[in-house]
Amino acid sequence: EIALVHIEAIVKNGMFVGKDVDLNSLKELIFESNKVVAFDQALKYLSKSMKTEKDICTNLKQKGFDTDVVENVISKLKEYGYINDYNFAKYYVNSSKTKGQYRLKAELKLKGVDDDIIQNLIDDIDEDETIENIEKLASKYMKNKEVDQKNLQKLYQYLARRGFGSEDIMRVINRMREDE
Repeated sequence: EIALVHIEAIVKNGMFVGKDVDLNSLKELIFESNKVVAFDQALKYLSKSMKTEKDICTNLKQKGFDTDVVENVISKLKEYGYINDYNFAKYYVNSSKTKGQYRLKAELKLKGVDDDIIQNLIDDIDEDETIENIEKLASKYMKNKEVDQKNLQKLYQYLARRGFGSEDIMRVINRMREDE
Protein backbone atom coordinates (compact mmCIF):
# COMPACT_ATOMS: atom_id res chain seq x y z
CA GLU A 1 0.00 0.00 0.00
CA ILE A 2 1.25 3.49 -0.90
CA ALA A 3 0.90 6.53 1.36
CA LEU A 4 1.69 10.06 0.21
CA VAL A 5 3.28 12.04 3.03
CA HIS A 6 4.16 15.73 3.13
CA ILE A 7 7.88 16.45 3.56
CA GLU A 8 7.19 18.61 6.63
CA ALA A 9 5.60 15.62 8.40
CA ILE A 10 8.58 13.43 7.48
CA VAL A 11 11.05 15.93 8.95
CA LYS A 12 8.92 16.57 12.04
CA ASN A 13 8.73 12.84 12.80
CA GLY A 14 12.44 12.22 12.25
CA MET A 15 11.96 9.90 9.30
CA PHE A 16 14.77 9.06 6.92
CA VAL A 17 15.45 6.60 4.12
CA GLY A 18 15.99 3.11 5.48
CA LYS A 19 14.26 3.68 8.81
CA ASP A 20 11.78 0.96 9.74
CA VAL A 21 8.26 2.27 10.26
CA ASP A 22 5.61 0.37 12.19
CA LEU A 23 1.89 0.75 11.52
CA ASN A 24 1.29 3.22 14.40
CA SER A 25 4.18 5.42 13.27
CA LEU A 26 2.86 5.35 9.72
CA LYS A 27 -0.64 6.35 10.90
CA GLU A 28 0.84 9.23 12.91
CA LEU A 29 2.93 10.27 9.93
CA ILE A 30 -0.12 10.30 7.65
CA PHE A 31 -2.12 12.25 10.26
CA GLU A 32 0.67 14.84 10.55
CA SER A 33 0.88 15.05 6.78
CA ASN A 34 -2.87 15.58 6.48
CA LYS A 35 -2.68 18.39 9.06
CA VAL A 36 -0.02 20.16 6.99
CA VAL A 37 -1.93 19.74 3.73
CA ALA A 38 -5.25 20.79 5.31
CA PHE A 39 -3.64 23.86 6.88
CA ASP A 40 -2.23 24.85 3.47
CA GLN A 41 -5.66 24.33 1.89
CA ALA A 42 -7.29 26.45 4.61
CA LEU A 43 -4.79 29.27 4.07
CA LYS A 44 -5.42 29.16 0.34
CA TYR A 45 -9.19 29.31 0.97
CA LEU A 46 -8.76 32.17 3.46
CA SER A 47 -6.58 34.15 1.04
CA LYS A 48 -9.62 34.88 -1.13
CA SER A 49 -11.69 36.57 1.58
CA MET A 50 -12.55 36.48 5.28
CA LYS A 51 -14.22 33.24 6.35
CA THR A 52 -16.01 31.93 9.42
CA GLU A 53 -14.97 28.85 11.32
CA LYS A 54 -17.95 27.00 9.82
CA ASP A 55 -16.94 28.02 6.27
CA ILE A 56 -13.48 26.55 6.74
CA CYS A 57 -14.76 23.38 8.43
CA THR A 58 -17.19 22.79 5.58
CA ASN A 59 -14.54 23.45 2.95
CA LEU A 60 -12.00 21.08 4.51
CA LYS A 61 -14.55 18.32 5.10
CA GLN A 62 -15.66 18.60 1.45
CA LYS A 63 -12.03 18.05 0.51
CA GLY A 64 -12.09 14.78 2.48
CA PHE A 65 -10.19 15.67 5.65
CA ASP A 66 -11.06 13.86 8.89
CA THR A 67 -12.73 15.69 11.77
CA ASP A 68 -9.58 15.44 13.92
CA VAL A 69 -7.50 17.08 11.20
CA VAL A 70 -10.11 19.81 10.66
CA GLU A 71 -10.32 20.56 14.39
CA ASN A 72 -6.54 20.79 14.58
CA VAL A 73 -6.42 23.20 11.63
CA ILE A 74 -9.22 25.37 13.09
CA SER A 75 -7.39 25.53 16.41
CA LYS A 76 -4.16 26.56 14.70
CA LEU A 77 -5.92 29.20 12.57
CA LYS A 78 -7.56 30.67 15.68
CA GLU A 79 -4.25 30.64 17.54
CA TYR A 80 -2.61 32.60 14.71
CA GLY A 81 -5.57 34.98 14.54
CA TYR A 82 -6.44 34.02 10.97
CA ILE A 83 -10.08 33.31 11.80
CA ASN A 84 -12.30 35.13 14.23
CA ASP A 85 -16.07 34.91 13.85
CA TYR A 86 -16.60 38.19 15.75
CA ASN A 87 -14.29 40.12 13.41
CA PHE A 88 -15.89 38.45 10.39
CA ALA A 89 -19.41 39.34 11.56
CA LYS A 90 -18.43 42.91 12.42
CA TYR A 91 -16.92 43.40 8.96
CA TYR A 92 -19.94 41.75 7.34
CA VAL A 93 -22.43 44.00 9.16
CA ASN A 94 -20.42 47.16 8.50
CA SER A 95 -20.05 46.41 4.80
CA SER A 96 -23.70 45.44 4.21
CA LYS A 97 -25.46 48.79 4.06
CA THR A 98 -28.12 47.54 1.67
CA LYS A 99 -29.24 44.80 4.04
CA GLY A 100 -31.47 45.13 7.07
CA GLN A 101 -31.01 43.56 10.46
CA TYR A 102 -33.26 40.57 9.78
CA ARG A 103 -31.39 39.59 6.65
CA LEU A 104 -28.03 40.15 8.32
CA LYS A 105 -29.08 37.92 11.23
CA ALA A 106 -30.18 35.15 8.88
CA GLU A 107 -27.05 35.30 6.71
CA LEU A 108 -24.67 35.36 9.67
CA LYS A 109 -26.51 32.45 11.28
CA LEU A 110 -26.11 30.46 8.05
CA LYS A 111 -22.40 31.21 8.16
CA GLY A 112 -22.21 29.69 11.63
CA VAL A 113 -21.69 32.85 13.67
CA ASP A 114 -22.74 32.53 17.32
CA ASP A 115 -26.17 34.02 18.18
CA ASP A 116 -24.72 36.23 20.95
CA ILE A 117 -22.20 37.78 18.56
CA ILE A 118 -24.92 38.41 15.99
CA GLN A 119 -27.28 39.98 18.51
CA ASN A 120 -24.57 42.26 19.96
CA LEU A 121 -23.61 43.52 16.51
CA ILE A 122 -27.23 44.00 15.41
CA ASP A 123 -27.94 45.92 18.62
CA ASP A 124 -25.00 48.23 17.82
CA ILE A 125 -26.39 49.24 14.41
CA ASP A 126 -27.20 52.94 14.45
CA GLU A 127 -30.92 53.51 13.88
CA ASP A 128 -30.35 56.82 12.07
CA GLU A 129 -27.89 55.13 9.73
CA THR A 130 -30.44 52.38 9.04
CA ILE A 131 -33.08 54.97 8.14
CA GLU A 132 -30.56 56.75 5.93
CA ASN A 133 -29.74 53.48 4.14
CA ILE A 134 -33.45 52.73 3.63
CA GLU A 135 -33.97 56.24 2.26
CA LYS A 136 -31.13 55.78 -0.24
CA LEU A 137 -32.51 52.44 -1.40
CA ALA A 138 -36.06 53.83 -1.55
CA SER A 139 -34.93 56.85 -3.53
CA LYS A 140 -33.08 54.68 -6.00
CA TYR A 141 -36.02 52.27 -6.29
CA MET A 142 -38.59 55.03 -6.78
CA LYS A 143 -36.52 56.99 -9.30
CA ASN A 144 -38.73 57.83 -12.28
CA LYS A 145 -41.72 56.16 -10.61
CA GLU A 146 -44.90 57.76 -9.44
CA VAL A 147 -45.41 57.87 -5.67
CA ASP A 148 -48.70 55.99 -5.60
CA GLN A 149 -50.07 53.18 -3.45
CA LYS A 150 -49.07 50.43 -5.89
CA ASN A 151 -45.43 51.57 -6.16
CA LEU A 152 -45.20 52.16 -2.41
CA GLN A 153 -46.41 48.61 -1.76
CA LYS A 154 -43.78 47.29 -4.15
CA LEU A 155 -41.18 49.46 -2.40
CA TYR A 156 -42.26 48.06 0.97
CA GLN A 157 -41.87 44.49 -0.32
CA TYR A 158 -38.50 45.31 -1.86
CA LEU A 159 -37.17 46.74 1.41
CA ALA A 160 -38.68 43.91 3.48
CA ARG A 161 -36.90 41.35 1.27
CA ARG A 162 -33.69 43.20 2.05
CA GLY A 163 -34.33 42.51 5.73
CA PHE A 164 -35.36 45.92 7.01
CA GLY A 165 -37.89 46.17 9.80
CA SER A 166 -41.51 47.05 9.13
CA GLU A 167 -41.43 50.09 11.43
CA ASP A 168 -38.36 51.57 9.74
CA ILE A 169 -39.74 50.97 6.25
CA MET A 170 -43.06 52.61 7.13
CA ARG A 171 -41.28 55.64 8.57
CA VAL A 172 -39.49 56.18 5.25
CA ILE A 173 -42.61 55.50 3.17
CA ASN A 174 -44.66 57.94 5.27
CA ARG A 175 -41.99 60.62 4.73
CA MET A 176 -42.17 59.99 0.99
CA ARG A 177 -45.95 60.41 1.07
CA GLU A 178 -45.62 63.69 3.00
CA ASP A 179 -43.05 65.02 0.54
CA GLU A 180 -45.41 64.47 -2.41
